[in-house]
Amino acid sequence: MIYWADGPFTDSNLNSVFNQAKRINDYWSPTNTDAANPQPRLFTANGSQHSTRYLQDGSYLRLKQATIGYTLPATLFGNIRARIYAQGTNLFTETNFLGQDPEAATTGNIQSADVFFQLPQARTIIFGLDLTL
Repeated sequence: MIYWADGPFTDSNLNSVFNQAKRINDYWSPTNTDAANPQPRLFTANGSQHSTRYLQDGSYLRLKQATIGYTLPATLFGNIRARIYAQGTNLFTETNFLGQDPEAATTGNIQSADVFFQLPQARTIIFGLDLTL
């Protein structure tokens, strides 16, 4: 479990200076008693308090790194051996976590299972040509 500390700011029923998430439209009313969020009240703290509703399942599936390459036939360039390749990092992440990156909770935060507006890890793709004489 990860405590999603962004929640009191982005799901706080307009009680902060941050843009609000669209999901706060699922709020409590007499006809929607099983809503995910408290009833919105402008300029009043209703939903911005620390709460277990900001505990998120931190499980995820990630393709962290992959490399694919092809060595060209030696007869193509004489004595030169050539290999082309592509390498990618953080290519795919599947999670239900509402924050930007569930793995951020293990990267030196003040609390090991707490994320507060952590940026997601960069996705990089590198193309290369390796020549051997």
